Amino acid sequence: MSNKFFIEGRWKQAIACNLPIVSCPGEFMRGRHSDSFLKMLGVTDIIPENEAEYIEIAVKLGLDPAWRRSIAEQMSQNHDRLFDDKACVVGLEAFYKQVFIKH
Repeated sequence: MSNKFFIEGRWKQAIACNLPIVSCPGEFMRGRHSDSFLKMLGVTDIIPENEAEYIEIAVKLGLDPAWRRSIAEQMSQNHDRLFDDKACVVGLEAFYKQVFIKH
């Protein structure tokens, strides 16, 4: 799947289903989201450096089922890094406490 054509938020469903996303960070938030989440999962082989690599990775995912399964397995094994990460929750909680104390 390509993040170029994602409707915002669909990357979560793709990652939850272990569907590899060819992620190319760019000017839009969707590219930065999927890039960051793939890095959290430790799956960086599908993050291209340029447009040519983007095409190469997309074609390889489409034509090489063994590699696609390998990427999907890496995603599956590391779901906890993304879906069970409490750092954002702790940060938001600290922010709310700070705001509450000031007011």
